[in-house]
Amino acid sequence: MINFLFFNNFLEIKLSYLFRLIFFSLIITILAVSYLFFSEKSEQSDQVNSGSPEFHSLKVAAVPLIGSSPLYIALEKGYFEQEGLHVSFVSFQAAQHVAVAVASGEANIGVTGLTAGFYNLAADGSLKIIGGQSREYKDWPGSMLVASKQATEDGLSAVEDLPGHSFAITQMGSTFHYMLGQLADNRGFELEQVRLSPVHTLPNIIAGIKSGQIDAAILPPQIASKLAEAGLAQPIERISDIFSWQLGAIFSNSQLFENKPDLLKRFLRAWTRAAREYNAAFGPDQQAVTPETVALSELISRTVKPEMSPELIRQNAVYIHPEAGLDIEDIHRQLRWYQKAGLVKADIDSSQFIATDLLDQIPDSTDE
Repeated sequence: MINFLFFNNFLEIKLSYLFRLIFFSLIITILAVSYLFFSEKSEQSDQVNSGSPEFHSLKVAAVPLIGSSPLYIALEKGYFEQEGLHVSFVSFQAAQHVAVAVASGEANIGVTGLTAGFYNLAADGSLKIIGGQSREYKDWPGSMLVASKQATEDGLSAVEDLPGHSFAITQMGSTFHYMLGQLADNRGFELEQVRLSPVHTLPNIIAGIKSGQIDAAILPPQIASKLAEAGLAQPIERISDIFSWQLGAIFSNSQLFENKPDLLKRFLRAWTRAAREYNAAFGPDQQAVTPETVALSELISRTVKPEMSPELIRQNAVYIHPEAGLDIEDIHRQLRWYQKAGLVKADIDSSQFIATDLLDQIPDSTDE
């Protein structure tokens, strides 16, 4: 009896051990299979992701005028996304504010007119010009010298009539200030004979002309046309019919230029792609309004400020170099003028901030 009980207990212990062994072996097998299954899925996912572009965010500061059209086109058509860029657009009402935003790191890239303030920030090592934006270019619509309704009635009808009148600019050293200086040199009067009125922003210039508190100003073509149609201003002469110049540029903060030039190359590829489309749709050689012209006009009209019709966009499309080319000789001229006026440091050399070498790495339209 004792032997039987001992054998029975021994058998129960062995069976219990066997069941536990089978149970734990089954658990281990299930875990192993699960691990292999999910590892394979993860590897496949990694392979898919590695084939997609690595996305980076860029913040672009600009004044929302026609000269920034490639930015709107590239955003709307997804050209930046195709380059692996998430681009956001920050709007300002004066070119100097754009330069300050980029230099301070509030924005990564600026697209706007070149000012004395820009050149001083660039001389401090904060900014790099990487390409050209808009230009005053013969036979293309461009900035317009206008007189207020009141000043027109008082006899202001030509560039030579400006001495003795008030003239609105955003600030000293702005693109408006520079263009007035070029008009003075071209037409033989002293800049000091004109009463400069710095009013800080473009909307304030428009308001001054509308109200008659300001006698004259130089305005972007679409704004000048809109005021003329409303009978609130009288166009006098188009700047591009008097002289040509590199009005705007594409620039970045120096930190981005030094540390992540590839992001700037991606940006320039998307910009030039859009700029080529813009040039194909607009300009003095365009004999007919094409479907692409209509589509781009509508796209741009949704972004520019103040708002305007697609027809007004077509009539006032400014020149933008299709390959983001920069007129470097004109940059030298601008710098000398600002230095002579005492608005930019005398020891600044443009080689400190012109960095268009990245454009050489962007295929132009003839290479595609």
